Amino acid sequence: MTTNWDKIIREFLDNLERQEVQLLTWGIVDGGFSENEIVELAEDFLNTCEIDEDVWAFLDQILERKLLFELNLRGDRLFRTRMAEAVRLFARLRQLFPNNNWQTSPTLVADYRLQIRPRIYPNRYITPEAVIQQLAADKLLTPLQQKAVTAILCSRDRGEVQLADFQLRATRRMLQDLNSTKKSWDDCLCWDRNRKDFIFLLTCAGAYCSFVEKG
Repeated sequence: MTTNWDKIIREFLDNLERQEVQLLTWGIVDGGFSENEIVELAEDFLNTCEIDEDVWAFLDQILERKLLFELNLRGDRLFRTRMAEAVRLFARLRQLFPNNNWQTSPTLVADYRLQIRPRIYPNRYITPEAVIQQLAADKLLTPLQQKAVTAILCSRDRGEVQLADFQLRATRRMLQDLNSTKKSWDDCLCWDRNRKDFIFLLTCAGAYCSFVEKG
């Protein structure tokens, strides 16, 4: 049976972050897991999940993905999750002025509040065929645009890409804006960059095809 490492790593990170947040919520940002602690936690987690994997091979995967950071503090190895290291960096931001030493400069963050929640990911279930049908039903795609969108969502290398509801809604809105005379192409594409994912690619494809068709 194939091991879903993405899911397993997320669950392990959740365990680590739940422990880190106990100190972070009190403003203690310089803590971390010792080498013995991180190994013991990883061993317990793998045993609980009944996964036969070398502990350091498992930890190396997380380190390579930059989800866990290994630090050298006075010769000791210390480990922090990306979340804990980000909080530390934000909390330690300083105001830097000319001719001032940054180590003695005043901090930018006087206080902070931290709350963590379980990770939630949108369900991506809308097939390329359904995307094309809905966009075509709204008369938002020309034949050339339809071919471009199909090529993006059905790549030979990547395979079939399924979209979430918010991605389809945003794509529909962007294509409506692109077909409108009230907004320019630049306005639409700048707005769309905040959506990332395939929405930006789909919108760019629609805009490019429109330019090509207009000559």
